[in-house]
Amino acid sequence: MLSAEHVLARRRQGKLVLTRPTGLALQRLEQDAELLLRCYLEHRGQPRDKLRQALRELGAGASSLRAWSGLVKLCEDAAHYQTEPLLEPVDLRRAVFSRASAARRAGSYERAAILEATAQAHGVSLEQVEAALFADLHGAEVLRSAPSFSATELVGAWQAGQVQAVLLRAVRVTVLVECASPEAYRALFAKLKFRRLLYRIQPAEPGYLLEIDGPFGLFESVTKYGLALALLLPALEGCQRYRLSAELRWGKARETLEFQHEGGGAEVEGALEVEERRRLLEEFGALGSAWTATRSEALLQVPGLGVIVPDLCFLHRPTGARLHLELLGYWSREAVWRRVDYATAGLPEPVLFALSRRLRVSEQVLEDEQHAALYVYKGVPSARAVLEKLEALRSRAGLGRG
Repeated sequence: MLSAEHVLARRRQGKLVLTRPTGLALQRLEQDAELLLRCYLEHRGQPRDKLRQALRELGAGASSLRAWSGLVKLCEDAAHYQTEPLLEPVDLRRAVFSRASAARRAGSYERAAILEATAQAHGVSLEQVEAALFADLHGAEVLRSAPSFSATELVGAWQAGQVQAVLLRAVRVTVLVECASPEAYRALFAKLKFRRLLYRIQPAEPGYLLEIDGPFGLFESVTKYGLALALLLPALEGCQRYRLSAELRWGKARETLEFQHEGGGAEVEGALEVEERRRLLEEFGALGSAWTATRSEALLQVPGLGVIVPDLCFLHRPTGARLHLELLGYWSREAVWRRVDYATAGLPEPVLFALSRRLRVSEQVLEDEQHAALYVYKGVPSARAVLEKLEALRSRAGLGRG
């Protein structure tokens, strides 16, 4: 993935505007990409250091050094390097250095003689010893497969990657999304949860408004969360259309800038599975209880506050009672208190909110609410504990009573 140093942009009236090469500039950039890809192909089977030297020489004549560094980064991400020394480099160096120390003490140090003796001891040639001696170093890795992009595809990936790189510097992001169906909205919201992003969803006209906390608005260490936010972009491209606005901290001075971007209409992969949800479904099904658990298809709107996207739906077969579960995991205390506000305002259907004990929120916070409850777990959610919480919530909500 690209970073801020690969972004070609300019500041204009408090906004960060990406530079989109067109015409002759785009043609030159694609020519650079063609040279770059050819260089990788020509260096298959060669050490990484030799390829790097060739790339430095080519880059000196590139139309844009910043764009060139971005193209190289994408190629490096797609390339495959491998080290397959005939001899174990660490053991070989130990043998060579031991011989060298002994030769120095004897006053007969001679590099070629030491390597030759080592080669004879290992039953290999002098050339093979030379090749294997430092074969485990990063620069000695051999390029096994080159990137398979075309020049046009590589430039397109760089242009899309710039938006992701910008989002790595976001304080907060708002996105107005329009999807073709309720199922498409659910798939998008599931990806928000899969990426463990901190978000709020509000009904809007048209579609929904997503308010997503950015990495620079949360932690001192922002890399992991920023990457998750950037990886959401392909999911947004699968919407019919979206309009994104982000507040950034840009450059070394962390200048406050606004960034806007629009897109949509692309084909993307299906919904991603949340590991905790998959595990909980399997374990709950094995209990053999009176409840049936399925992945939830509901979007529960709390007027004036937002939308809850449950992970699981539980049907009590004897009574027909239906309850939902939302996995909050270790999001943030703010996310939990937002759910408490939702519950206090009134939920359309009962919801059990499951969260990690690390968030330091007590289950007693919602013990008096009729249609909501907290389940605080240590480590991972327990299917049996969820069953007990469901029964208690069903009884409290008065569901299925004859």
